[in-house]
Amino acid sequence: MKLDLYANNILKAELKARGQVAGFASEEENIVIFEGERAEKARYVVLMDPLDGSSNIDVNVSVGSIFSIYRRITPIGQSQKKIFYNDSQSDMRFLLKLNYSLLERRGV
Repeated sequence: MKLDLYANNILKAELKARGQVAGFASEEENIVIFEGERAEKARYVVLMDPLDGSSNIDVNVSVGSIFSIYRRITPIGQSQKKIFYNDSQSDMRFLLKLNYSLLERRGV
């Protein structure tokens, strides 16, 4: 499995397990809507590139993760599919956090 897909799967599992995220989209996967009662009541939508620059790993260049977290504005009970079209396309007033985390490779 490619490293960027592995990172995507780990982050997807963690977001789902926390129960605070209604769904997410990433460079590796288009749109994933989490199912279940916790997801239906979740307050956030996440857009991410779990391993930005993964093509540079072979040449020992640093990579990072990019996240944007939006507050969910779609009312509870609306179709889960509408979450992304309403919440992730909303204006910047609903953007709670934008983050780039640099992941450095350490070695001798």
